[in-house]
Amino acid sequence: MKNLIQRILLIFTLFILASCSNPLDRKYNDITFEADAKDIKESGKLQGDDPEILAGRIIISKLKGEDLSQKTYGEILDEAKSYKKQQEELVENERKKEEDKKKKMEASVILSIISKEHIVTDFTNSILFGYIIKNKTDKNIKALKFHFSTFNSLGEEN
Repeated sequence: MKNLIQRILLIFTLFILASCSNPLDRKYNDITFEADAKDIKESGKLQGDDPEILAGRIIISKLKGEDLSQKTYGEILDEAKSYKKQQEELVENERKKEEDKKKKMEASVILSIISKEHIVTDFTNSILFGYIIKNKTDKNIKALKFHFSTFNSLGEEN
């Protein structure tokens, strides 16, 4: 009888420990994925957009044919967050490069509109601008590309 009680207590203890464990520490398994996802969601261990990041990583891995069975859900999430951070850094670096390029251009050239002529024909209604470009550097400029927009008196773009 004492042996039976000890076994019941052991099984009960193991059940309690298993139910309290972090579901992110479980290995990924195609068969138990739905139940694992539910447990992970209910555990409250994920924050913000973590569920979408985790799900996206699993979907991408499946589409690529990658084997996730040796990784825990936590490891998959960490990899996905790392990848997302790298992508955000690449985007930020490109944005900075474009901004630096724009600043360099602004420091190199002055473009001034010196005249405006409104031309009306039977087929078109055009505005002709005259402009001067001043090179502020010692280097020759071989080409220049610029864009401008016109606005009406209400600030709406034409």
